[in-house]
Amino acid sequence: DIAHKTGASTATISRVNRSLNFGEGGYQITFARRRGDGEREKQQ
Repeated sequence: DIAHKTGASTATISRVNRSLNFGEGGYQITFARRRGDGEREKQQ
């Protein structure tokens, strides 16, 4: 159970899950950066 292993509330897990499935890709960008293969902010 993710809630038990992480200590996160079930509401937080539900929000993250919803964002992963229907969001704009923010979590995917964050996960990619943490893995070291993500693109940094584009310089303007």
